[in-house]
This record gives sequence, structure tokens and C-alpha cells, in this order.
Amino acid sequence: MSLQSHDISLIYKMKFLTLLLLTIPTVLSDSCFEVGVDYFGNDLEEGKYVSVPSAEACQASCQGTSGCEFWTWDPTYHNSCWRKIAKTQTQSNPVVTSGPKYCDTPQPDPNQLKVMSYNMWDGIHSLDDPVRAGNIYNIIRTFTPDLMGGQESRASVAYNIGNDYAAAGEANGHTIIYRTSVLALNDYGNVNISPNDMYGVRSVEWAQFTHIATGTPVDHFNTHFCVCAGDGRCCGQEAQYQSAKEAEEIIVAHKREGSLIVFTGDFNVQDGYENSKAIRHLKGEIDNPPVPLEDTFRAANGAAADGTTFPGQGKIDYVFASPGTSVASAVIDRGDYGPASDHWPINAIINL
Repeated sequence: MSLQSHDISLIYKMKFLTLLLLTIPTVLSDSCFEVGVDYFGNDLEEGKYVSVPSAEACQASCQGTSGCEFWTWDPTYHNSCWRKIAKTQTQSNPVVTSGPKYCDTPQPDPNQLKVMSYNMWDGIHSLDDPVRAGNIYNIIRTFTPDLMGGQESRASVAYNIGNDYAAAGEANGHTIIYRTSVLALNDYGNVNISPNDMYGVRSVEWAQFTHIATGTPVDHFNTHFCVCAGDGRCCGQEAQYQSAKEAEEIIVAHKREGSLIVFTGDFNVQDGYENSKAIRHLKGEIDNPPVPLEDTFRAANGAAADGTTFPGQGKIDYVFASPGTSVASAVIDRGDYGPASDHWPINAIINL
């Protein structure tokens, strides 16, 4: 059957529209990335680029580079990431993707506090790997926490997730990171605990904040309990239990009257998980601790929900809060972001 002239005309029109759509620059959904747009000129280093596997990794490279404010990624030329000091000229190029150093961060709810606990697996230097680091930063930015306890982390994570973030400090491989438009830092410190392991000293770091919108005092504690002793024996319930008791003493010593207490961490309670003596002590189920704490995930989801934060094992990461805290939601982010950490982060939203 032969094609009529109007059929041929329609085919040519469809081909033209398809070609036009392929060449029109677009902004990716839920992203600040511009596909098909080249930020022409303004290279940070004239004629120099870095090779990275994705546009996300190019943005992460820009975030980790002083002076970089914009970038263009070209997968057809050595996966080249061109870091830029400014965006003044653009031109259409269907193969490239460009964007700013940071995407816009959603405005915080003044009556809530978003808290994250995340072990970033920097024990294998994941934050030196541009792919893993880029994915880890994307995971954090997806939730945009107001306050984060990082384990196997670094203070430098703060400036890699947004202009609005700072680190209260860094101690023994963990960090407290906060959003400067939401919280004002009043004080910071770190206290060692006695159970340690082959990886070094373990401790509890603390930071005192004021919630800017409401004036609520917020006292954040963050830790990473021991894994294995120096002689190769893994920490069991008694070592973790001792860690929990010493952590409670530190909370009592550094909390302020009437403050919201937040306690984040990788508690490494593989021996017993939620039924371990350490967790039961922190929750006030045994020994009548001076400050029994609320497990925000269980408060929001009940006892039957799957609380696994360490894939293939169980629930070892927590966001605890003051007893009676109103928890709007608590979620374990098990999304597929590509290679990142060996833990899933836990995200809690607390009503103030």
C-alpha cells in the first residue's frame, strides 16, 4: 500500500518535532540540572577538566573545589567535568548537562526539626570516592536535614551538601552537622567513653543549639559505639551496655533545662539489636536511667515496622529524642542511589 502525500507530510512533521524536542534544553524533574545547555566559558582552570561518571558526580566535584560555582558535564568527551567560576553565557548542546554548585534547598518548616543519623562508611574512604561521595551527598540533600549526626563522617561533608550547612565539630570519625538558617550553635564538646576497639577511641560528641524560629533549646548528642576489641574479640552486649550507661552520664552532664534532647548514632548492637541491654537501657526499659529516651522510628511506625538500617542484619542506627517527643514521621531511606554507604540513613521529623 502506497503512502499518500498527506501521510508523507505528517511523517516529516513528526520527525521535525522529535528533532526539535531533542535539541530544546530542559531542566531535569526535581533537579536544578539543565540538560542540553552548555555554560560556555568561565572555566575555573582554562583548558582543564576532570573525568567523572555522571552529572551528579560533576556537581559533587564542583562542591569540593574552591572557587567553583557552576559546571558543565560532557559525557562524549572523556566524561569531562568543566568547573566554572560564573554563568554568563549559555549555548545549546544536546549532549551536555550543566548546573550550579548547589541546588536550591527547600525552606524549613519553622515548627519542625528534621533530624538524620547516617553512617557514611568512610572507614573505606567512601568520601574520597567521587561516585560514592556524590551519592552520599545526594542522599543527604534528598532529606535536607536541619540537624545530622554523621558516623564514619567528616566535617567537610557540610560544605558538600549546601551553602546553608556547617559542622559543629568532628571527633573520632563522627560529626554533628547543622543548618545555619535553622539552628544557632551555642557550644560544642566531645567526651571519650571507656569501651573502645581496634579502630581507636570511642566517644560521645555534644552540641548545644537554639532553634532560631521558636527559641527552643536543642541539645544534640552523637556517637559510634565500638565494634571489636583490640585483641580481635567483637564487642558484645556488656561493652555496648557500658557505652550506653556512660553516654547517659554525658547527656545528663551537658543537657540544658527544658531542652529537646536528640541522640543519634550507629550503636553497633548486632548482639541483640533492639533487645540488647544497651538499647533497652537508653529507652528506660531497664535500670531506670536518668534520661529515658524515645526511639523516634518506633514512635512513628509502631513495633511491627521493619527497622533494619544495616542491610542483611538489623536495626543498629537510631534517632532518639526526649521522652514524650511528638514525632511527625520517621523513615529509613532504602532508596537506590547507586554505590554509597553500607548503612541506610534514618530520617526523623520532630514537632516543636
